[in-house]
Amino acid sequence: MRFQIKKRGGRRLEVQPEFVQVGDKIIGSTHWLDADGRRQERFQVITLRGGKIADMQGCSSRREAETLCPPPLTIPDVSGDNASTEVP
Repeated sequence: MRFQIKKRGGRRLEVQPEFVQVGDKIIGSTHWLDADGRRQERFQVITLRGGKIADMQGCSSRREAETLCPPPLTIPDVSGDNASTEVP
């Protein structure tokens, strides 16, 4: 998904959003080139509950965003076939 934004008299700005779901959270990131050619990026962690946004937190890096999204818990399968079951 790519969006084109153009300011009056300015050069064209290309924004590249990306979304990754981790459990009940979504890491949203946006990358673009500044008017002077510098690369900019922003990250947000969105928490969903009941299909609605319950919380949104801005982060300065992808690593910081990932620390706010722990992986889903797994419990050992007691049936003996070495499989794990994901807990929502």
